[in-house]
Formats: sequence, C-alpha cells, structure tokens
Amino acid sequence: MVTIVYAIRQEPDGKQFILDMYEKYNSVMASTARKYIASPNDVEDIVQESLIKLMKKVGTLQSMECCTLTAYIVATVRNTAINRLKSMAAEKKYSVDIENLDFAGTPFETQTLDDVLICAERKDFLSKIWPDLPQEDQMLLSGKYILGYTDQELANLLGCRKGSIRMKLTRARRRALLRLSERGVINDKT
Repeated sequence: MVTIVYAIRQEPDGKQFILDMYEKYNSVMASTARKYIASPNDVEDIVQESLIKLMKKVGTLQSMECCTLTAYIVATVRNTAINRLKSMAAEKKYSVDIENLDFAGTPFETQTLDDVLICAERKDFLSKIWPDLPQEDQMLLSGKYILGYTDQELANLLGCRKGSIRMKLTRARRRALLRLSERGVINDKT
C-alpha cells in the first residue's frame, strides 16, 4: 500500500497524511468492506481502491474534522464495495459456468458452443419467470435440478410422501413452461 501512495504525485505532506490516515483507519475500512463482501482478497482490493479514490481528495480530507473524516472514509468504502458487487453481478449474469451446465447427458466432448449458449439463454429466461412461480414449485425445481435432492429428500422438505414428488415435479415443470410460453420465450408448451 505504501508503494501506491509514493507512486501518486502529491505534495510530501499529502503523502504523509494519506499514510497516517491509512494506518489509523485501515481496520475501519476493512470492517466496512467485510459488511458487503466476505472474500479477504476482495476486501483488500476494495480498501486499496477506496484509498486511491481518497488520495484524489487529499486537500478536502485534510480540512475535515476527525468524525467527518471517518464518516467520509466509511461512505467511500461502502460505495466502492457496492460498485464491486454490482460489477460482480453483471459479470455473473453474462458469464456461463460450463461445469454446471446440464446437457441432458451429452458427453462434454460432443457439446457445441451453440449448446452452451442455448443453455445459458434458458437459464436467463428461467431467472426472469422464477419470481412468478409458487414457492413450492421453486423449492421442488431448485431442489431437484440445482441442489440434486433425491425424491425422498424433497418429500421430507415438503412434508409429503415420496410417491407424490414425481407428480408435483411434473406440475411444477408445466407451470414453469406455461410462464415461459406466456412471456413468448417458447412457442410450444410440451
């Protein structure tokens, strides 16, 4: 961190102010970042990114009282963390985790890029209708296809007989397909 401070063109007293500020508020900055992101590497990145933003405002920061400075630093770290979360969400939305894709038993070597893109598109469509599905359907579908629960585990979760799960899943899939067709995502309800 000290290297970054010395690399920035500032007056010597500005550099010393930033170094002192970092030493004094480092734990506050890190704890604020941890409220939003758990990964230690991401927390450190957020603290560093926040410090770079604060360096650009050294003149303003030097004139602040201690309590105002603390609030300003916390707000900067909070905003940096929120921006990081937004960018992570955007990355996740537009990326495809190939390892977790289900191609109905298709061997990985025979999958085409079109298969991967179609599967990613289907997941995007499902995420749009997901809130419209009843809670039980969400539990069934996510339990079966995402979490890999057995019929018995689903029955225990829903408080019903194991034999009822197959029909409940069929109805949940039909309701999901109906929602997709209502939105014009698919033409066929089969």
